[in-house]
Amino acid sequence: MLRFPPSAMLRAAMLFRARLSETQKSGHVTYFWNGNRSEKVSEELETWVEIPSDNVSFDQRPWMKSAEITDVMIDALKSHKYQFLRLNYLQTNGSLQGLAARPHY
Repeated sequence: MLRFPPSAMLRAAMLFRARLSETQKSGHVTYFWNGNRSEKVSEELETWVEIPSDNVSFDQRPWMKSAEITDVMIDALKSHKYQFLRLNYLQTNGSLQGLAARPHY
């Protein structure tokens, strides 16, 4: 575990931040950034936006909700509310399929 995880450093700097992710990837963009914790580091400084995942297999829709995440990110940028944006996209090479133990033949 990091002694000073990125979220703790951002909190110490009092930066307003947003975390944007699809449901399927939200844990990845949270847990490691928060020093192996799943909850917010600061209710006052953090906004979490989670795009609901589709209920289809990754081989049918490997791009997941990239367009929706991008739309939310653009809105967050235009709002000028946040000083730091953190988001997680699926890599189009099928990384999540690999994580889900789906073989590539």
